[in-house]
Amino acid sequence: MIPKWISLLDKLSSLKIQVVALPGDGVEALAKLPSLLHLTLSVQDHVPEEGVIIYSKAFQNLKEFWFKYEAPCLTFEAGAMPRLLSLSIDCYAQRAQQDNGILAGIEHLVNLKSFKVRIYNRSCVSASYAYCSKSQETLVEEDRQHKLEMCDIHNLQAALKKAINKHPRKSDISIVFW
Repeated sequence: MIPKWISLLDKLSSLKIQVVALPGDGVEALAKLPSLLHLTLSVQDHVPEEGVIIYSKAFQNLKEFWFKYEAPCLTFEAGAMPRLLSLSIDCYAQRAQQDNGILAGIEHLVNLKSFKVRIYNRSCVSASYAYCSKSQETLVEEDRQHKLEMCDIHNLQAALKKAINKHPRKSDISIVFW
């Protein structure tokens, strides 16, 4: 949850904030910061069902936005973030199953020059911390699961490319798998 008093920080130019849940009006509270140029928003657990909507005339001076959540569920209305130069997103492939709603309205970010996405594979992250001897049956199931996860990654990559292709400028695009 975004604290209500944050809107009193009208001279704040850079903010890194991590919340467990982002309520529907959470982004609006941050958008009221008139001097904000750099924002990193990390959401651990929950965003509104419709995703994170960046409303028209929100973040008028923001130049860099880094969004960290399980899925790239951002929607940009016309007039939002008019000075944004750099958009970075960290997400998991397993949470972004469909391409509708992924970066909707990105074409409204008229000054966007750099677009970076880091896609994490949840099972690879957790598997890197564990070691055990496995049976053949377990290995076959893991191979099947790995193929499904690769499909998730390819689907997300295709959805991201489809979204960014709507943008009128040819931005510097980077999609990295971790």
